[in-house]
Amino acid sequence: MQSEPSSTVHLHRVLSRIRQLGKKAGAVLDPASPIAFIEQVLHLCDVVLVMTVNPGFGVAGSAIFGSSDYAAAITRIRGRARR
Repeated sequence: MQSEPSSTVHLHRVLSRIRQLGKKAGAVLDPASPIAFIEQVLHLCDVVLVMTVNPGFGVAGSAIFGSSDYAAAITRIRGRARR
């Protein structure tokens, strides 16, 4: 089963409008999205992010933002990374 674009079906229009406003524009692909989703709009993108995990499943992001104490969560992650 092929996934569908999740944020907009008018990506070309949205990216064009952002650039018309003088801003940088970009697109994000989740791991299941084929590159073909953005091939036709690459010329409008200043940046493309290809995610390595599905939204909501990032170990660091979930650990930090799911915690009531962000600083303590960051300290724990840094401690584990040094081991």
